[in-house]
Amino acid sequence: MNISWHKKKGPFFKSTLKKIFGENRLRNLLFCCYVFSLMFGSGFNAQKKLLPRPDLSIDFAYHSFYMTRVRPKAIKNSLNQGWWDEGVTNLHRFVLDGDWDICCTPLRDTSKKNLRQTTIVTINQLFVDKIDYKKCDQYLEMRELIEKGEPAYWCKSIKDIDEYFNILYSLYDSLKNNQYRTQEELKASDLTKVDKRQHNSIDEIRISVGREGDLILGMGGTHRVLIADLLDFEAVPVIIEGVHIEWARKCCEKHGADIISSVILELEHKLHVHQE
Repeated sequence: MNISWHKKKGPFFKSTLKKIFGENRLRNLLFCCYVFSLMFGSGFNAQKKLLPRPDLSIDFAYHSFYMTRVRPKAIKNSLNQGWWDEGVTNLHRFVLDGDWDICCTPLRDTSKKNLRQTTIVTINQLFVDKIDYKKCDQYLEMRELIEKGEPAYWCKSIKDIDEYFNILYSLYDSLKNNQYRTQEELKASDLTKVDKRQHNSIDEIRISVGREGDLILGMGGTHRVLIADLLDFEAVPVIIEGVHIEWARKCCEKHGADIISSVILELEHKLHVHQE
């Protein structure tokens, strides 16, 4: 099997080895072991046992190896709460077994059974129908929670809810007037554009890939995906959190590279075919 592991993203040891011994020392060490195993010609089964599921804290040193770009419209489903109970036996690895990918909810489903229904309706109310945010479904739902003494997302007061929607408007304006950029790109251009509540994490859209190559939104990033879709973005940066074992194997057989490189190559191929 050929070794590629993202040569285009720079040297593998872009971080000092001391990061291996940070809070995410096990995941960092596993990723290093994964790469070293490739040098000795490890096969698919050996690779999948080593390759960790990426942690989104900044202590995980190798986020960039899990990043690619996909079409927002191609993200058609979303993970449900408790997806890990659908026969997954290797939760902390990148290659996942089980039926989690066929127990999803259509992302843009506006019925009450979709946990993201309020978000979907609210994005349309704000940016298509131009309704005042204090009259939209999500604001009313959040205010009701606050009045009951319960938190709403990170909000603990009505003032926090107002800030939440100001951030949402700023996100829309930023995406409308600029190309979609990663958090690292935003930091490099202007630190004030980065959500300070996320300073200890890598706050990118997270996706998983099902057994048929279908893109499934993780537990965060719904607003950004829907806004990018609304604004007709061709592609947005994402972190791939996991792939179904059947699709990972197909990608490796097709591209003849290691698991993560084969997955990235296949997703990039799909994007380029669409753009052509």
